[in-house]
Amino acid sequence: MANPSIAMIGSFHRALETMQTAIDTFNKHAIQVVNPLSTVPFEPSDEFVRFETDEPGLSDAEIQVQALQRILGASAVYVVCPEGYVGKTTSYEWGFIEERQSPAYFSEEPEVWFMKRHAQDRIVTPQELAVMVCDGSISPIHKFEG
Repeated sequence: MANPSIAMIGSFHRALETMQTAIDTFNKHAIQVVNPLSTVPFEPSDEFVRFETDEPGLSDAEIQVQALQRILGASAVYVVCPEGYVGKTTSYEWGFIEERQSPAYFSEEPEVWFMKRHAQDRIVTPQELAVMVCDGSISPIHKFEG
């Protein structure tokens, strides 16, 4: 697999430290982390966390569109959900991930039912995911058909 990449999603309010540890692991395996581009918050608000790499003139919605493009273009998505928490934005992003049937994996079992069914055999450590991405053993999720 050429130029493997991982996008991480999750509550940036609760999971930044965990994400930074995962980024370090992915970087050791030469895997590019495409989301978030930074774990240094510039302007954390109640609703939306802005990072130092976000363009200041863009609205929250415009930043989210850019993030979605990176997420959907990644080789795999890692849902970082400490104690199962994902939050509103992650739930929104998940709809696109499921529709696209992207390869997605979880740090823990998510608390929301629409993600929980996908996580059953996809809870992995950053190290395990890095090995899977490098050896090409990642697999897409399957859409819920009814």
